[in-house]
Amino acid sequence: MKQSELAAFLNVTQSALSFWENEKYDIDNKSLLKIADYFNVSTDYVLGKDNTQIPKISTKLYKYNRIKKLRREYDMTQDDLAQLIHTQHSAISKYERGAVPLSDSLILELADIFDVSTDYLLGNSDLRIHDRNKPHRNIEIETEGKTIQYDDLPEDAQKELESYLQYLRQKHNIKE
Repeated sequence: MKQSELAAFLNVTQSALSFWENEKYDIDNKSLLKIADYFNVSTDYVLGKDNTQIPKISTKLYKYNRIKKLRREYDMTQDDLAQLIHTQHSAISKYERGAVPLSDSLILELADIFDVSTDYLLGNSDLRIHDRNKPHRNIEIETEGKTIQYDDLPEDAQKELESYLQYLRQKHNIKE
């Protein structure tokens, strides 16, 4: 694909696309999601956080992020998160409402803080895991009277389990 074709698809100038590619400007969230969706890759891949080109499970573009949900899961106030990322309380409120776009560096920082993928953070995927090298939260699965630790499963089995859980969520219309 030519740069001009991608710029036309994103409805931006070729110059803007060039600035994003050369990291002179941060890409806006909507364009980031559109690029990931178009190429069927994760936003982690587009942002260079993950070098494996794994197709996304969900291609639906969401117009919200999960910052508030994750902050509450971690029992954090807006002030707590603001201190972590060196900003003001009011900025967190604006990020959570989507009133202010998130910079690439902030997306990556928040994904690290909450230990999720950038796709999950932005609402583009329901898979939370972003780094298979980091220790995963300990999940136990009981089957046939035996307990299996998620972390003890081979990586391909973990992927299969995550895929199956995603399938069940979609089949039974389960929201997180």
